[in-house]
Amino acid sequence: MESNRKVSIVTPTYNAVNDIETCLLSVAHQTYKNKEHLIIDGASTDATLEIVKRYADKYSHIKFISEKDNGIYDAMNKAIDLTSGEWIYFLGCDDVFYNDTVLEEIFNIGGIDLFDVVYGNVLWGDTGKIYDGKFSTLKLMDQNICHQAIFYEKSIFSKLGKFDTKYKILADYVFNMKWFNNDGVRSKYVNNIIAKYGINGRSSNVQDMDFWEDRALIYKENFPAEYVLFKDKLQYIELDIKQKEHQLAERDRQLTDRDRQLADRDQRITDLINSFSWRITKPLRWLNAVILTKLGVGNYRR
Repeated sequence: MESNRKVSIVTPTYNAVNDIETCLLSVAHQTYKNKEHLIIDGASTDATLEIVKRYADKYSHIKFISEKDNGIYDAMNKAIDLTSGEWIYFLGCDDVFYNDTVLEEIFNIGGIDLFDVVYGNVLWGDTGKIYDGKFSTLKLMDQNICHQAIFYEKSIFSKLGKFDTKYKILADYVFNMKWFNNDGVRSKYVNNIIAKYGINGRSSNVQDMDFWEDRALIYKENFPAEYVLFKDKLQYIELDIKQKEHQLAERDRQLTDRDRQLADRDQRITDLINSFSWRITKPLRWLNAVILTKLGVGNYRR
């Protein structure tokens, strides 16, 4: 029996003319009917809106706004207030659902209403790599749960707040840290591929320096103290191992250079012994040895 829970798919866009049509069709082709697709456009100057309007005329589940914003997380925060679904899912304009039955499979999970967050896996572009399984606290301290793998029950944003727009690339990572170890948030991992993630997007290729500067404080606020301490020690051990590996590699390089020098010297000696000049001067060397012996400075013997 199909769930009656409505899901709001949110797609922020800005000058996404090359990607938006595929994204729109990916949502439109979902067999799950109780959905809406919100396009939150940042005042695109290309033909993005023309494409969106054309598909909005064809599919009633597509809605859109277009106005200047302060980045992708500002757009996502706007969308949270505009959604009418009980669940929210964020799909990038260069991302697509893995297949046409993803939503149906997720929202037919038994007891889904018992959870605030449901997350699965994503396919990493065209690489064939699946990212990245069930998360633990330590795993989350190393890497983010891809937001294209996550369905949020809308009320979680009332409990925890929205995305912190200070972080231009990794605000969803900070938000995921907030709920992962929160006793008041019920989460479930499902071993389903949710989406094909567009690995050429900005978030895949740009560093969020504010996040990295604040990381220690973010960890302290969102992870148990013993995990933070363990992580710090682990990082120290990893750094020590890397330094020792570098030292060993340098020593191996020096030994290799020395072996090469010895081999070159041996080869030169061999070449000299086998050379024509060495052979024809042998009598002279013999005569020289005899003379030196006669003079008492050599040890020639017949």
